[in-house]
Amino acid sequence: MNGTNNKFGIYKVSLRVDGKEIYSTQMDSLMPTDHRKINSWGDYEWYMQKRNWYLKGFAEPGNDLTLLQVGADRGVLTIDEERIYQITYHLTDQFGNTTVARFRIQGTPYEHLLQEVRKAEETKRANPFYVFWDRSNVVQMPGLEMRLPAGSLFRDVLLQPSVTPVEGGLSHCYRLHNAPLPLRANACLMIAVNQNVEYPEKCYIRNKKGYMGGTYHNGWITLSVRNLNDEYAIVQDTIAPEVKQLGLQYTKQGTFLRLICRDRLSGIRSLKGYVDNKFVLFTGRETYRCDLSKHGIRPTKKQHVLVVKAEDRCGNAIQDTVRFTY
Repeated sequence: MNGTNNKFGIYKVSLRVDGKEIYSTQMDSLMPTDHRKINSWGDYEWYMQKRNWYLKGFAEPGNDLTLLQVGADRGVLTIDEERIYQITYHLTDQFGNTTVARFRIQGTPYEHLLQEVRKAEETKRANPFYVFWDRSNVVQMPGLEMRLPAGSLFRDVLLQPSVTPVEGGLSHCYRLHNAPLPLRANACLMIAVNQNVEYPEKCYIRNKKGYMGGTYHNGWITLSVRNLNDEYAIVQDTIAPEVKQLGLQYTKQGTFLRLICRDRLSGIRSLKGYVDNKFVLFTGRETYRCDLSKHGIRPTKKQHVLVVKAEDRCGNAIQDTVRFTY
């Protein structure tokens, strides 16, 4: 694409069977709304596990990415004759240089295999965790409900969920699928709080990395999620953040007020500082600094009052006051 510094490599791909094109792509443009569709075009599961990116030579049923030019069969080749199929890939860069890769597939009778596949597919579809790309789906387990809007998947999938009890926890730990799965739209996840708690509004859903959030209502916490192979559970945060004043720091760049502000559970939502009742900006992460000169505070050897107000994502707040001479 013009006007970018990215290395896109192959500009055009054409897949042909016996000389007839069944699939092609041409990288002319990419809309911001197409990013999730790219995940379906590539082997998303392999990429998330190995960090190597391979593109498919077909389009999944729910992927209408405009870059993919396919027919009614979506680029899927059906081998149903006892003969040799001639396959060619034409790979072209932006300057018209083309490489052609050829290979052959020997077709053999396989009606008995088709019968086995159809039978296995029927068994999968009867599973309550089988979800359809073109329908609204509701997945339920004890203490959990997940809703997938129609069109949020790119293909039909048999989910492989798991539930892990958490001793003394506010819910089990849930995983909706055992492998990375691209979604076109977020899923609505609902987890029940499994015991009576004081301040239920301070409960939230966390994943392996920490705070995710959610809204509490009638014993359930609801959250929009995009990763079905992540682990989700409910925890509660009723502890206010910690604030520790570090005093003044004199440097060649200026004089700074320094402090540590951290929260071990839900994380910091806001941090505000006031010197002599006037707002001052603290920047940083866990260790914060305020440049006094940017707020018109000059060294006059007078005493000042610093008030720091911190709040975490669950609404727990703390106010710390210190006096300093500058």
